[in-house]
Amino acid sequence: AERLLAFTRRLIELRSTHPVFHRADFLTGEERLGSGAPDVWWFRPDGRKMAQRDWRDNDVPTLGVFLNGSEIPARSPHGAPVTDDTFLILFNASLDAVVFTLPAVSFGRRWTHELSTAEPDLGLGAKLYPARGVVPVESRSIVVLRRVVEL
Repeated sequence: AERLLAFTRRLIELRSTHPVFHRADFLTGEERLGSGAPDVWWFRPDGRKMAQRDWRDNDVPTLGVFLNGSEIPARSPHGAPVTDDTFLILFNASLDAVVFTLPAVSFGRRWTHELSTAEPDLGLGAKLYPARGVVPVESRSIVVLRRVVEL
């Protein structure tokens, strides 16, 4: 019970501290603020963009989503642009483990582990993945990765 409580606290904290997870506007799939990438981008386990035929397939148990923290069209109470970290979320609803290939370097050079529902005790930053790297995702689980900010 303590492990579940700790994981749930981490999840609540992640959502509450990152505006990219609680936007007030609709995602468009377009770049509007000059970040070089769209606000959202849906991809298949092979790292390629979801096509119309993929969306029409009623049996798509795996997909990934890129959420761009630099494409939030909101302002703070003081009028400053709202920006955040950028995340990848890998969803696997299938009965089998799946290996995801991460998107191209244009979405981010490196990604760090944020959380996994299959490995709730794994710490932040415990794993690092390059663009086009592979990430195993256990059956019926979710993995969240955060883009590493390059200085």
